[in-house]
Amino acid sequence: MLDAVPRTASPIRRRHGVTLLESLIAVGLLVVVVTAVLGAMDAGRRMSDEGRRLTMAALASEVLLARVCDVDANAHEHADSWYRQFTNATDNGGWNGHTEGHGAIRADRDATADLLPEDYQDFALSVHTSRTGHRIEPPLSVQIEGVHVQVRADDEQGRSLSVLERFVPLPQHLAEAME
Repeated sequence: MLDAVPRTASPIRRRHGVTLLESLIAVGLLVVVVTAVLGAMDAGRRMSDEGRRLTMAALASEVLLARVCDVDANAHEHADSWYRQFTNATDNGGWNGHTEGHGAIRADRDATADLLPEDYQDFALSVHTSRTGHRIEPPLSVQIEGVHVQVRADDEQGRSLSVLERFVPLPQHLAEAME
């Protein structure tokens, strides 16, 4: 008679909780995600530092370019003396070949002038000048004489960080005196 009573299958056990394998997979995924996020943050920080360094190099170059181009045209009676102020070598009173090395970037040409802040000292600056002319095509058809000025900022490895160029025209009263 006992055989007449149908046996029921063993009850299905319901799982409660998480198995060890599932926990390990979750932790592994978490490690991968955190590593990726930290790597992206580090790359962003490095790019930000490089951008800041390039900006500082450009600003220091602009300060030096402004110093080079700050010429009192009225202090010159002849065009040749005005040109010499730009194109003579540094040791001969001009700007051509002027350099300011790493840690020696100043706010003025005078060696006793204050250094720019520390952020501006990680590169070297150099000035190159040349006498040149620019031709303006018709309908004006004029030739403007002047000086091409280039200021360059390089890092310790000689890699160019910033190159600024400007054409400084010969002042009109000096150009007229040449004619």
